[in-house]
Amino acid sequence: MKIGDKLLSLRNEFKLTQQEVADKLGIKQSTYHRWENGKTQPTIDFLPKIAEAYNIPITDLLPDTPHYIFQHNQETNGFINSNNNQYFYK
Repeated sequence: MKIGDKLLSLRNEFKLTQQEVADKLGIKQSTYHRWENGKTQPTIDFLPKIAEAYNIPITDLLPDTPHYIFQHNQETNGFINSNNNQYFYK
């Protein structure tokens, strides 16, 4: 789920208007509207403020992406992730 979708879901869950959330964050309602609609995204500086406004951990705001486990490959001095994609470092 993208951050805009998460913001919309949280706002609805807490039964808040965009203006109420924007006021808590010290931003314009139009800015929050653009975040929810995916036209823009909040900067990293706003993540703690958003998390605090909804009383959730910051990690709940991060996009849902697969987590990769990397394993060091001694022979190539690179790393292999869980999808067998190899990354090389000099």
